[in-house]
Amino acid sequence: MKKKQMAMVWLAVLASFIMSNCKKNEEINENNVYSEQTQYNDVAWGLSTFISNVYNQHIAGQHGGNWDITVPGPGGGAIHITGTVSSNQQDITNVNLNYDFLNCVAVISSGTGLVVTFHSLSGIINETGSWRSVTVFQSGFKSSTLSSENVAISAKLERVASADFSNSGKFYLTITSNTPYLGAETTWRFGGELCGHQVAW
Repeated sequence: MKKKQMAMVWLAVLASFIMSNCKKNEEINENNVYSEQTQYNDVAWGLSTFISNVYNQHIAGQHGGNWDITVPGPGGGAIHITGTVSSNQQDITNVNLNYDFLNCVAVISSGTGLVVTFHSLSGIINETGSWRSVTVFQSGFKSSTLSSENVAISAKLERVASADFSNSGKFYLTITSNTPYLGAETTWRFGGELCGHQVAW
């Protein structure tokens, strides 16, 4: 076999190996209909919301400057947070933070029927961006990015009371092995990529 042909074969095998390690399904409910696109949208939403919760609980409203703290995960594990936070006279907050998740356990609920349970979350996710909270005197906005070169996720997804009944039920999803994550969030939209899948809401 020619070298070029051999290289193409190896690339195909490598791509297949990466994708096969990217997702494993477990215990799908008997009457469950839960599209693959929705699965990844929901995991990405869970990650974004989890990071927002961590920031609000441990950093928001405190000092600016450099940060280097370790906090417990909501249900287990730990989160090592490093980076910088600053604000200006227009109440605009600027952040450049790394969240190093160490076997974190957490339950994230949308309040509208979606529950994302992270049985284990590990890896570093960077958050860079700016935002301003809404007050009676000013409008709010948000412009930030989330990125990771390698994040490992074991999660259970539940849409027990979804308005979209074609995507209701339970689904167990495990994502492992060099999974990239990239998201861009504005005031009204989120778009990005998780494990090679486009995600948005």
